[in-house]
Amino acid sequence: MTRHCWEQAARRHARDAQTLLGATPPAYENADQLYGYCADSVVNIVADVVSEARGLRFAPTDKVHINARWAELASFRQTPKLTEHLKNLPRSNPFSDWHVNQRYACDNKISKDVVEKHKQAASKLLSVLESLQVAGILKKSL
Repeated sequence: MTRHCWEQAARRHARDAQTLLGATPPAYENADQLYGYCADSVVNIVADVVSEARGLRFAPTDKVHINARWAELASFRQTPKLTEHLKNLPRSNPFSDWHVNQRYACDNKISKDVVEKHKQAASKLLSVLESLQVAGILKKSL
């Protein structure tokens, strides 16, 4: 995967989640999963930027997800060129109650409030992506 693919995936997941929230009835369970995948995608991009800055090659994993990866963002704040861009992210993990296995959840298992919390966190991560692009750290994908 590339930064370009992760960016497209992040935006697509957020867009699709919003569509699911607008359904009648809202599909909270599926929307919530997509906000987690959106967050995963952005963290992959940031991790790739950090790896590049450290002269390393980033090796993404599809076995560890945002509920366990949020803590990485705290260490990424120590990377000088990212500090300013990551400063508005919550320090506590808004995805601590998210899990990839919830994709099999029964209807009405995920509340509107939980989805809204994950939506807001994913939105903040997408703002980080925009900020990195404006600063010229990332190229905007087409």
